Amino acid sequence: MNISYIGIGLLFLTSICSAQTADYAKKLKGSLEISALAQANNYKLDSSGVPSIDQNLGSLIESWRFANQQPSGPSTSNNADFSMTLIRPSLAEQTYSLKRVELFQNNAKNKVHAAETPDELAYCTQENATPNLEVICAAVMPNDPDLAYSAEVYVAIKQTDTGPVVGIESLYLYSAQNSKLISKYARIAKEKFSAAALAWAKKNSQSFLQNRQLYLARVEFVVVSNTSTWRRQENWAGETESWINDEFRAETKYVSQGSWELLGK
Repeated sequence: MNISYIGIGLLFLTSICSAQTADYAKKLKGSLEISALAQANNYKLDSSGVPSIDQNLGSLIESWRFANQQPSGPSTSNNADFSMTLIRPSLAEQTYSLKRVELFQNNAKNKVHAAETPDELAYCTQENATPNLEVICAAVMPNDPDLAYSAEVYVAIKQTDTGPVVGIESLYLYSAQNSKLISKYARIAKEKFSAAALAWAKKNSQSFLQNRQLYLARVEFVVVSNTSTWRRQENWAGETESWINDEFRAETKYVSQGSWELLGK
């Protein structure tokens, strides 16, 4: 078992999904240069395997614009790597939705980092510790032998006058062989992974937000691996809070790490 997460988020969802939607997801990786005009230049992108999708993604990348958040700071590389998460309703469909784009500027010096030192690791185990804005604590895999599926969870984070609140934006369960999930085991997995993801996001909410008002964090709990070209997954998120809406999703779709902020929304 392993856990992977990306992020730089408490409201418990009490309802169990009565209806789930199945779709197919794929992550693509790429690289680009940021030109003197703050535009995407000389980009490379993995193929999705669907020509119409590849063409649309190329047009999207060419439309990207950037803003340097530290124009007077030390010079950093204008080269960057990025990843894109795509979702399509079926393998027969040529259409897709863009779930997330993450930009990683090369040689960027980010103060936010995963917990490493003994003091940082100890901080991660303290429930009421003062938030450390430079540390991201790892998520904890639920200890349950009945877990038969893996999960990718997106957790919405919002800054309020009384502090951050978090909620599940989407929770995708998947098996090793792209097979349909058995509801009994999926419900168990949904409950366990929801609680683990919310606890992780709550602990790290201030580190994720920094000076933002909204953020969408991602964590993956890997019980079984799926290496399919397009991974079949079921969304078991259920009802979400009213503030986790289309406006929120549009605002948090693009995530940048480094001095260059991706503005291609």
